[in-house]
Amino acid sequence: LITDLTTIQNEDVDNAPGQKEAIEEFFNRTQGYPLIAHNGFAFDRVVLLNIATRLKVETPKNLVFLDTLLLARIFHQAPGQRHTNEDLAKFYHCHQEGAHRADVDVVMLCGVVLGLLAETNNHPAGGLIYKLLFQSGEPWADLLDEPIKPLDLDNVLAQLGKAQLPLLAPRNKASGVGAERTAVDTIFAEMVARGRDGREPQKRFAHLAADAFRTRQFAVVEAGTGTGKSLGYLIPAALQAHSQGQPVVVSTYTKVLQSQLVEKDIAFLQELIPNLTAVTLKGRSNYLSINRLWEELLDGVEEDYLSRARAWTLGLLTSLALASPTGDLEATWFTLESLDEYLDSQGEPFIIQSNVRANAASRAAKASLGNRLDFYDAAKENAARADIVVVNHSLLLAQAVTTEDDRLPELISPFVICDESHNLEDAATSVLKQEVSEKGLRRLIHAIYDDKARTGLLTNLRKIGFSTENEIFKKTTQALFESNLHIDNISTRLQTFVEANTIVSSIDRARFGASLELRSSSLHASGGPALRESAIALLEALDKLSNALTELVQAVVEQNYNNKNTNRTGERVTRLAYSLAMDLFEAKKILSWFWRFYEATTYVRVIKIEPDRQSKLFWTLEGLPIDVSVLFFCSATLATHGDEFGFFLRRNGLDRLQKTKVVTEVLPHVFDYKSNALLMLPAHLPTPRDEALKKEFPQAVAAELLRFIPYFRGRTLGLFTARSRMRMVYEQIGSTLGEKGYPILCQGEGALAKLREEFERCEEVSLFGVRSLWEGVDVPGRSLSFVFMSKMPFPSLGEPLESARMSAVER
Repeated sequence: LITDLTTIQNEDVDNAPGQKEAIEEFFNRTQGYPLIAHNGFAFDRVVLLNIATRLKVETPKNLVFLDTLLLARIFHQAPGQRHTNEDLAKFYHCHQEGAHRADVDVVMLCGVVLGLLAETNNHPAGGLIYKLLFQSGEPWADLLDEPIKPLDLDNVLAQLGKAQLPLLAPRNKASGVGAERTAVDTIFAEMVARGRDGREPQKRFAHLAADAFRTRQFAVVEAGTGTGKSLGYLIPAALQAHSQGQPVVVSTYTKVLQSQLVEKDIAFLQELIPNLTAVTLKGRSNYLSINRLWEELLDGVEEDYLSRARAWTLGLLTSLALASPTGDLEATWFTLESLDEYLDSQGEPFIIQSNVRANAASRAAKASLGNRLDFYDAAKENAARADIVVVNHSLLLAQAVTTEDDRLPELISPFVICDESHNLEDAATSVLKQEVSEKGLRRLIHAIYDDKARTGLLTNLRKIGFSTENEIFKKTTQALFESNLHIDNISTRLQTFVEANTIVSSIDRARFGASLELRSSSLHASGGPALRESAIALLEALDKLSNALTELVQAVVEQNYNNKNTNRTGERVTRLAYSLAMDLFEAKKILSWFWRFYEATTYVRVIKIEPDRQSKLFWTLEGLPIDVSVLFFCSATLATHGDEFGFFLRRNGLDRLQKTKVVTEVLPHVFDYKSNALLMLPAHLPTPRDEALKKEFPQAVAAELLRFIPYFRGRTLGLFTARSRMRMVYEQIGSTLGEKGYPILCQGEGALAKLREEFERCEEVSLFGVRSLWEGVDVPGRSLSFVFMSKMPFPSLGEPLESARMSAVER
């Protein structure tokens, strides 16, 4: 394999020096030069440093690693943009045949580097991004092309949100006959005339949905894969929306199905039903606020020095604001996580992102953005005008627990369709979950003041003239110091407690973490009293910090009130102080609830110890509801053997309704699986448990895929239960199969919708994915002919939430 990828033959290295001598020579030759690689920080850097450590070779102190992947992500935020070295080489016109060979990849990388360095003069915000990185002392800034034109900040700010989706026309008045069976049949006939299959189970499914709309009943329908559920409920939904003059809400569990509904099924339906409109809506905090970003950028360019985390994050968010049609912050999550690890910035990128999220307050401060709405306001307005609003289960269920400012009464119409309904309980659990984590607390502490980086709220307060000799300032500083000590203490206690009460080896715990249910009786067992004592001490320290921060907010507000000329920075710092005070109050409230065992009968408390990429362990405390109470529910898996829909109805509260209000039905399968499908269960693979699950099993899976994918000529969907094992298999065989003409797409390397689209378009391509690809994927034709499940996704019966649910069901 190495010979194949590098073109280096065995005879070429007959007289080569040993590893230690070679790596010492490598460090000598590269002295003073930055080491550039694509995804180099996560892979090449780690490999190089590990080898040096193993061989006891001292790494140069001035060694600089630069990663083109991060730079590519900051300059290329267009929807669906992929950031592989090969895709970037195509963009910069330096692509060569033989990608994945080391010699070819290096040549392409050189072209990619030159293209990225020139973006300071090509990207619409290139000059601004250069200035931000330069102010922070980022090593990339020394290589980037110096902008030819002076920075025109006003012009950049004026373009924020320029790619935003236009507002829909106001909804037409109610018209049409509504969801009548005859109207449904007419559209079905037109659909068949356009080449779609006419399936009787699909038509029956659509009739059930139409009946539910007309009679205002609840319907629970199981329809197997291939029925055509999406069009089956969208046709009556569209008719209902037009006839009532108000939207129908379609709720799903997976993002894959959401994108398929809007981009494929609804797009096709719009050919059959003129003037049909549809949008996707998420919760407010998922959207970037242009107003808040506008203020952050104005402050950033005026400062003499920025932290590298702030420079990178503001550049990334600016690029998103210029290119994104929706302002959905999800597109930046993976990059922010990589930045945080790259810079070891204690969560600063997430804190900065939090400052520019849309919230109720952000609507009050309108920047000079012409007539353009902020992203969330535009999304909400479009949802109010659309016929079909696609949401996820979490947003739908969250309406019961959100504040008045975030509730969407006009959008949650009387007409709701829940697809993937078998996941409703998990979605409700997620919405009602109480959680506080070590990372979250430490990020909060660092947002107030980061002693290492000299950044945070207290630093900003000094910049607006707040005296460090102020007693409240001193009290806050002391409370921060005590809180940090007690977080360290409880971290040690929690890890010791989990080690003592779980049967997990230290090696497995370091790699996979561990979880443990905490009961009130546990605090009286070995290690319990010390754990509770450290928890109470932490709560007392956070109480002091919360009180000091509240006083600090009041003092800042008073100073701003007395200073009639308060500038934009003063207002931003005030908002930051208030936001941090509220976040701290919420974290403290959850911690108090967790350790004092309120609602002990309806919630299970879980301690999780999880490793990060550097194998450092962090704790999370979760309170999870085990009994949730929640017209058209549908899925491929709702009924259970011997109980029909009883279990689903009970778990979702529908059993409390009159039986005449709930219609249930199981539709027959469309496909003849017995005649047209083959199930293969290999018996020669190692058992996927314990030590074998980490190494031998992924290697065996890789070997099987390497054997079968060429035989299948691509066309394979590989499903995994763990991202780490998926990446391990992909890294072992991706390059080899790509060389053979069977490229592998891997979830996480670009937008999921774009990966699915490419998988559908090219038969020779295969796709690897985790949880979000196990269901909701619709790829017609030959492209998806083989499904390879590396391991069945059954939950562990020892997992605390599953155990508690089983006990609740038995009771």
